[in-house]
Amino acid sequence: MRNLRFPAVLATAFIAAAVVPATASAQFGGFVNLPRNDFTWVWGDQDDAERGRGRDINVRGIDRGFDCTLTAALRPSNRMTSMDIRQLENNLRTSMDFIYYTANTMYSMERSFDLDWGKLDCARMQPSEADEDKQQERVDRALERARREQAERRERRERQEARENRR
Repeated sequence: MRNLRFPAVLATAFIAAAVVPATASAQFGGFVNLPRNDFTWVWGDQDDAERGRGRDINVRGIDRGFDCTLTAALRPSNRMTSMDIRQLENNLRTSMDFIYYTANTMYSMERSFDLDWGKLDCARMQPSEADEDKQQERVDRALERARREQAERRERRERQEARENRR
């Protein structure tokens, strides 16, 4: 067996890292780098995930401005009971970092051969028109307050100058 040198191994690792798409890196454990817009991550058999066959897990969560739905199917060989699945769904649903926890859970289940397929669909939540109207009202009130304060400062300065001129 040939002995590889460190620079050759380093160059190979660098090329492999450059080939893997950046948006998919989040589903392979570690830190989650979220895209800016809607995204879908798939674990296991992608064809079964697209067909939506045999859903065992179905959870919805909101995290970092995304509305996400996780659907997944377990392999027949897994040893999870219906109570275990329900507990997993509750843990996912109530986690503070839904996307991060879901990605790590799916990755772990895939590595332990418990997961047939998993699909996380996340859509960026759009602010409603009511929220936009409220935000515009806040901006208008802040502008009006700033104008009033500016006028009050101008009046104080003029009064101060008038007092100094009388002396």
